[in-house]
Amino acid sequence: MKHRSKALLAVLAALTSLVGVLAPAASAHGSRPEVCELTGDDGGSKFEGIGVDRHQRTFYVSEVTGGEIHRGNVRTGDTEEWMPEGVDGRFTARGITTDRRDRIYIAGGPNGIGTDRPDLWIYDREGTLLAALRVDEPNAFSNDVTIGPDGAAYFTNSNAPQIYRVSEQRGDWQVTTW
Repeated sequence: MKHRSKALLAVLAALTSLVGVLAPAASAHGSRPEVCELTGDDGGSKFEGIGVDRHQRTFYVSEVTGGEIHRGNVRTGDTEEWMPEGVDGRFTARGITTDRRDRIYIAGGPNGIGTDRPDLWIYDREGTLLAALRVDEPNAFSNDVTIGPDGAAYFTNSNAPQIYRVSEQRGDWQVTTW
């Protein structure tokens, strides 16, 4: 059973930092939502990363304790569990971001360590899996992710001084050590 918990300060801080995005879409009362609630696990949830799709005015929050991905509306503060635990082999999630083509990139932390599960995922805004990728490092801990000026996603490896570059060419997704 799930319970409602107050969103992390990180969610509020990230939403507050989006004044330029939120201002044109302010609520009828002329202000942003003061609180966003995320549905968490009864035993407790650890929300981690936040990514914002500025085109869709949607935010995504990753959860360490099961790999769930939550989605919210920056105008209303409404949220939902967008992807449940275990979807596409994801049992933990760390960093999350979006690109200008409204794709969502998720770092799996230690998800692939000692398993054959993926380390990284890419989805479209409807939730269709575009790619689930493994990196060449057996002890990789994919953590933070950002989109570079070249449009590729760059993921950090917290267990080694490495960055992974993820790009798509003609429908083929590739991950390389950068």
